[in-house]
Amino acid sequence: MIRSFAAVGGDIGAPTVITGGVSEALIATATGLSVAIVALAIHSWCTSKVNYDIAKLEQRLGSILDLYIRSQR
Repeated sequence: MIRSFAAVGGDIGAPTVITGGVSEALIATATGLSVAIVALAIHSWCTSKVNYDIAKLEQRLGSILDLYIRSQR
């Protein structure tokens, strides 16, 4: 977009001067969205894995604490 506005400053009469900058901005936007979507998917997967591991750990620690409490009686 910066290039297209710089080009407009030089030659206002040609509307085709802007199209190169606009297409460059659209490609950059699409690339950024693609990277963001992939990163979001990876983050979501990692978050669910960590939450699953925490739940399993809590369950196992609860069992250990139950055994400890029973042995103290």
